[in-house]
Amino acid sequence: MPVAVAVCAGALAAAPAARADQCAWVEPEVAARARHIVARNPNWLPWCEPCGEPAPGTPRRAQSVVERPVDHGDWQLFVDDEPVDLAYTFVEVAPGRFDNLARLAGCAAFGVSEHVRVDRVTPTGVLLAGSPAPPPAVVEADPPAVCPAAAASVPVDRGPPAPPVPAWLMALAWTGALVLGGAVGALAGALAVLHTRRCRCNAIPRAIAVSRRAPR
Repeated sequence: MPVAVAVCAGALAAAPAARADQCAWVEPEVAARARHIVARNPNWLPWCEPCGEPAPGTPRRAQSVVERPVDHGDWQLFVDDEPVDLAYTFVEVAPGRFDNLARLAGCAAFGVSEHVRVDRVTPTGVLLAGSPAPPPAVVEADPPAVCPAAAASVPVDRGPPAPPVPAWLMALAWTGALVLGGAVGALAGALAVLHTRRCRCNAIPRAIAVSRRAPR
């Protein structure tokens, strides 16, 4: 089952196109070194990076490992009776660290990682991701603009409202006004009559006035 792991790709940059069988047939000395390495580190996993595999497969534990002659004086490594390519085989050299077997045995391989690292294995044997991705950066938002508070209006204490004027008081005021108006009118009339009589008295000839006062 493909898994996600942290990869140290020291030989990936500027590497030429790799053949699918880079280190399948090797010198006898290289095959012997590879057999000793797997015997000491039986946990291994396959990963053919040049083949386009995005992640290594499930780790395995070797039960048997031998090297056998193949052709033209070359030898090949067999793990559990299956031929393997050293360039695409990784053995666990430390907890969670799998190194490339071709590099350990001395076979020049291109386009492959030096090692892969795995954090842990679940009870079902499925590898989990190695280095977790960093959390996304949190961008702090600018604080909201605060409008200045309007000046608070100060309430004016105007006191309790004036009580309404009773109807009887209004009627009394109107009655007093009418009486006062009548009295003023009567007084004005009396003064007018008096003034008229006085004027008439002043118009009587003096001889008539003397004759009226002389005794008969």
